[in-house]
Amino acid sequence: MNKSRVALLWIAFGLACGALLLQARHLSQTRDDSLSRQRMLNQTIAQEQAAISKLGRLVEGVEADVADVRATLTPAVEATPASKDASLSPMERHALLRQEPTYQLAELDLRRAELRLKYGAFYQWLKLEPHQIAGFEAAEAKHDEEKEDLLAAAKAQGLHPTDRSLLQLWEKLARERHVAHQKYLGSEGAKA
Repeated sequence: MNKSRVALLWIAFGLACGALLLQARHLSQTRDDSLSRQRMLNQTIAQEQAAISKLGRLVEGVEADVADVRATLTPAVEATPASKDASLSPMERHALLRQEPTYQLAELDLRRAELRLKYGAFYQWLKLEPHQIAGFEAAEAKHDEEKEDLLAAAKAQGLHPTDRSLLQLWEKLARERHVAHQKYLGSEGAKA
């Protein structure tokens, strides 16, 4: 064999070895990337499982709250004279029952439990502190109560809820709710 042919074979061998090394590096990097993605995926799965577990505990807590409200409400309903008066229609009995303080407190507790169930994931997403959650729920309960009071006042005066004379009161109620949302949820939460 002549020297030039041997040199060409060595060059070809060197190029082939270089190509193999590049492929090996690429495969190694691809494997490392895959492992990194797998670790990230495992972390995401673990975080999602933790969130599902938290939501499960939240639902259990809400169910317990609802059971407590029912336990409080049942004796209150049975103790009202309206529950025993057969001459009253169901709507009249319900209207009288709603005037009972025990019923009103139980209804507020039930609303708070509903809020926790409805907004539980939202609370976690915003990473709210317990005092923020309690403040938000109290503000929502107050808003609902004021809304019902406004509806009752409109009905008592023979006005439709959308009557123009009530517009300023509805706007004030909406502004107060927005301010409460900003206070307890922050600007990001108030937008959501």
